[in-house]
Amino acid sequence: RGIKVIIDLVLNHSSTEIDWFQNARSSVNADKRNWYRWSTSNPNYSGPWGQSVWHGSGTGYYYGLFWGGMPDLNYEEPEVVDEMFDITKFWLEDVGIDGFRLDAVKYIKEEGSDLEDLASTHAFWRDWVAVTKDSNPDALSVGEAWTSTEKIVPYVVNDGLDFCFEFDLASAILGAVKSSNTQNLESQINKVINSYPYYQFGTFLTNHDLNRLMNELSSSEVNTKLASALYLTLPGVPFIYYGEEVGMLGSKPDENIRRPMSWSSDEHAGFSSTNPWNGPASNYESHNVEAQLLDTNSLLNWYRTIIRYRARSQALQTGTYQSLSTSSSSVIGYQRASQNEQVLVLVNTSNQEQQLSINPNEIGVNGTFVNLMNTTDQFELNGSSSTVSIGSKEAMILVPKGEEIELGTELLENFSMYPNP
Repeated sequence: RGIKVIIDLVLNHSSTEIDWFQNARSSVNADKRNWYRWSTSNPNYSGPWGQSVWHGSGTGYYYGLFWGGMPDLNYEEPEVVDEMFDITKFWLEDVGIDGFRLDAVKYIKEEGSDLEDLASTHAFWRDWVAVTKDSNPDALSVGEAWTSTEKIVPYVVNDGLDFCFEFDLASAILGAVKSSNTQNLESQINKVINSYPYYQFGTFLTNHDLNRLMNELSSSEVNTKLASALYLTLPGVPFIYYGEEVGMLGSKPDENIRRPMSWSSDEHAGFSSTNPWNGPASNYESHNVEAQLLDTNSLLNWYRTIIRYRARSQALQTGTYQSLSTSSSSVIGYQRASQNEQVLVLVNTSNQEQQLSINPNEIGVNGTFVNLMNTTDQFELNGSSSTVSIGSKEAMILVPKGEEIELGTELLENFSMYPNP
């Protein structure tokens, strides 16, 4: 099916259970003592969010940014660097995976109590990228740097990682949908596009560390549809956290965000025939794959429709972005254009229908446009002033009449989506 597989690679820290750490804490003279950071006394400084980062053991204090069960590896030790490069090459060359999602890229190096976003950390990732490209020139790397746009950019430029997740953009999308005001979102989109090399950023809404989308949006499926329409039509590389496409519920602590996938309304949500490690989401009986495949208006079919449009549209995948003035702060509009294709996106985040006064000349469009999300909607866009009516909480994907994107069903023949394959 042409699917590539990337895996999560955690280079920053290990478990205390691993034999490396068991050896390291056994003695101050242990072979792998220097694979971790140690101190004979507690240095007594805190981590970036005020947490304790030094943890006691029988042979001294060790450094672990996230908690005592996950000690950080010491990248000042050449053996650690060599080992991690070997592990990287193993996955690429021996197993044959296609790339990596990289955990906690901000924290690889420390200089005293300076613990994040160091120049030496950026240099490490450039060296690591060189190793991956030597093993597989097409290997993909996406970094998790949970920080501001300004601090993420250095991880990507100058032969760094292929791209990183854009956290500020995710927050701006959710903020626009919650507040029915798109002005900050427009500003953040332009900031992101002007900050990175051409569209080298990952778009997303939630992940395994954040409350699920339905929790963030008060179980509103219509708002969930708006948020997904935005990031799936914006520039960047979109990621969907499993279960968001059927509206699974889940909020902190983390294990409640990582419940088994809701495949059906059967026992254990169709995930397994025996008790899984954790129970299913509380709304699994209604929000599951099996039920939503049968409902043409479901959240799952909404996701599938936009994804398939994107997969068939060069403009939505890699086309240029240009904002469109919409005369309403609750509506965001933009054009995605490639050499032979143009797509207009309009999203109304308010509870009221909006009569938009837009200027087609602003983005160089003319003619009749069809709304792919409801093909009975057609609009004449000409000259310096056109009026478009957009319903409350509506997302439109407009293309010139006669250039509608055909979805087809060829990818779905003889393929079962559930139970969990």
